[in-house]
Amino acid sequence: MFRVFLWSQLLIVLSSRASFGFDQERRSSEVSPVVTVTSQWSVERSAEFCKIDEWGRPYFHINSRGKVVVRPYGTATGPDQEIDIVEVVEAATKLVHSGRHHQLALLIQFLDLIRHRLESLHNAFGSAVKSRNYRSHYQGVFPLKCNHDLLIIDDVLWSGRGFNFGR
Repeated sequence: MFRVFLWSQLLIVLSSRASFGFDQERRSSEVSPVVTVTSQWSVERSAEFCKIDEWGRPYFHINSRGKVVVRPYGTATGPDQEIDIVEVVEAATKLVHSGRHHQLALLIQFLDLIRHRLESLHNAFGSAVKSRNYRSHYQGVFPLKCNHDLLIIDDVLWSGRGFNFGR
């Protein structure tokens, strides 16, 4: 399950080219391309170029079709459970499209990913407690000072119920 938030009105105001003095012709002549696309390009090269394994493993992946997908259950995610990020963005764009070109800001929250992270933390600490013969238990807490989004707090509390998290 995931939740998408749209901030199209705010971004339209903030991303106006005139407000930032954006000059496409001048910029494109000054900036050389970082990557030249060749016929040898592959899914593997895309993954390597984006370094997705360094920042997104095991939740973000480039699938066999070359699409960036979210695997909300990490390596246990089945192919039919992957979430194609481009499809999510396209669906959200259709919701706000009014016949004009708009730039769209999205915040996508993956609730199953939150639950999987809480479960992973709980299991890791449970193993450490058991292997060290620790006499107490793991009690996860959630730092509200830096994570004050009410929807995320609710999701963390709901997802963490079975793991003695936050109570």
